[in-house]
Amino acid sequence: MLNKNYKIKINNLLALYSNLGYSSSRYYLDEKDRFEMPIQSLDADKISYLLRNLKSDLGLQINIKRKRGNQFGKYINLGVYGNWIFHHKIKYEYPNSNLKINKTNLNYLEKFNFGLSAKLGIKKNAVFIKYRLSNFFKSDETDLLELPRIIAGFELDIFSKNYR
Repeated sequence: MLNKNYKIKINNLLALYSNLGYSSSRYYLDEKDRFEMPIQSLDADKISYLLRNLKSDLGLQINIKRKRGNQFGKYINLGVYGNWIFHHKIKYEYPNSNLKINKTNLNYLEKFNFGLSAKLGIKKNAVFIKYRLSNFFKSDETDLLELPRIIAGFELDIFSKNYR
């Protein structure tokens, strides 16, 4: 992910935050799921989705350490997010051959996704969790199994200049 973050201070305890950015995600599917996937043969192996998004987050920031000076301190962000998928593909291989399939322009994939987000930050590091409320797949066009709704991870801010 690459983000540009914005924050509007309400008081020492609260702030509004938002960000705009780009993200790229890859979902590797278990071989047992190939029966549910739109692939040409059940012999397919190494099945994965690649999704590239333009994204935005919006929410409320609660500062835990209010007298922190000109630094990040400890904070909790609670909010919502939205993604627009502008590029996507499914990729799979066949064992015992050099054949690799890449399919793009998947008509059964939703272009917009949204959900809830939370982040616990300490200085320039943070742990985040996102829960997707929308479906990745259009239910009227396919009966595929949904991709995981929860994404969790670790975030490191390496470009901000306001931390001392």
